Amino acid sequence: MRLALLLVFLPPAAATTLACNCAETGSPVEIASSTLDREPELRLTGDARLECMRRDKANRCDVYWIVPAKAGTVTIALDFPDGVRVEDVIEYGTDDAYPCRGNIRPVHDHITRF
Repeated sequence: MRLALLLVFLPPAAATTLACNCAETGSPVEIASSTLDREPELRLTGDARLECMRRDKANRCDVYWIVPAKAGTVTIALDFPDGVRVEDVIEYGTDDAYPCRGNIRPVHDHITRF
């Protein structure tokens, strides 16, 4: 009963967001401190961008969020100075179900950890 009353007094946009429970568009990338110590170059291919979500004590970004612009394949890779390359390929799809219609999410729940 309280929730119903609360929704009545919220503006329409807030009420919709509160009731949605949709997963966020995109997916996280976590990079271990020991990996960052090797000073890799981060590369992203596909129609997406990276946002830094957290920095470590040395002010290096250790958690990123991949924000895809549309459904499709995105590859995130770390290229190390010694020639080693590690990568992860993520397939994103568009959610077609109400109320999350239009969200771009990994086809399979996914967290990239390097």
